Amino acid sequence: MELVLKSVLNCAKGLGILIDPEQATMLSSDIIEVYSHDSIEDCLAVLKNARQGKYSFGHETRKTITMQHFAEWMAQHLENKARARENELNKIKNDVPDKYPTIDYEKYKARKALEKEDKRGRFEKHRDKIHQEEEYQKFKEGYENKKP
Repeated sequence: MELVLKSVLNCAKGLGILIDPEQATMLSSDIIEVYSHDSIEDCLAVLKNARQGKYSFGHETRKTITMQHFAEWMAQHLENKARARENELNKIKNDVPDKYPTIDYEKYKARKALEKEDKRGRFEKHRDKIHQEEEYQKFKEGYENKKP
């Protein structure tokens, strides 16, 4: 709370706005309550960016900072943050195809079929060779048996 309060006071001072401590405390507690799901770093970044003049949503004419101003600043901050994250993810997504080639499933199936045919062909040659050796053994046995 104190960190947000200090940032609110610094933001007001940077924008040339006079804000009393009670109003700053109330704004700080509202910021913490409303943006409890967002990080404190985001809230502090919004106040810092506002102090640096990156947002322009009517606070110049009223010479005050309200929750409405902060909500508009926060919306722009979160939009910019989301856009940056999306650009980063798109960059990563575009880099992935270069690193990891896609697999052509049809070529894979064709290669596996060739390997299967090759194995079958080798088996048939091996079977033929065994069959020839068996016939040779039978012939040899028959020839040896016929010898006187």
